[in-house]
This record gives sequence, structure tokens and C-alpha cells, in this order.
Amino acid sequence: MNTTTAPAITVPGVTRIRARSRKALADRPSVALLANMASNLDTLKNVFSDGIDQAALRDAVRLMHDVALSHDDAGNYGVYAVEQLAADVLAESGAFAEATNAAEGTW
Repeated sequence: MNTTTAPAITVPGVTRIRARSRKALADRPSVALLANMASNLDTLKNVFSDGIDQAALRDAVRLMHDVALSHDDAGNYGVYAVEQLAADVLAESGAFAEATNAAEGTW
């Protein structure tokens, strides 16, 4: 039985459950599809005005990305670029807009 342990990627301010053993990895096309579905759900959640619904969908998006990231890391597929992970973390923290504005010289 082939068991793989996914390497952990450390991104400041984000805790992801990745370093776990698994019996099998999903193939790259499936991981890319899951990542895309999570991104689409992230956009769709804004259609729902109820805060509880949005929170539930936000949690689902995070879980879907965690699963996709776990398989992406373990398989070295490159579905998620390290630069994109950093941009996502900054965007979640609100620092992305500040950093972008500072780089462009606008506030």
C-alpha cells in the first residue's frame, strides 16, 4: 500500500491541514477541477445575502481548497502557484489592497 505524506507549505496567518497520510492521491485534472469549483463557489457565495449562508459557503470553499491543496502539494502538480497562495492570504487579510496601492503610489 502506497501512503504519501503531503509536505506542509507555511503561509503566515493561514493554518491549513495538509500534512497527513493518505492512501491515494487524486489525479491532477481532478485536483484542478476541485480548485476551480471552489473558486466558482467563492464567487457564487456573494449572491446569498444571509450572513449564515455566506459563512457556511465560505467554510465550504476553504475546505474544498484545503483538500485540493493537500493533493496538489503531495502530487507536486503545481495547480496552486506559491505566488497565488501568498496573494490569496494577503487578499483575505486586507493587506493586498494596501500593498497594491502602495506599490502603485495610490491610496
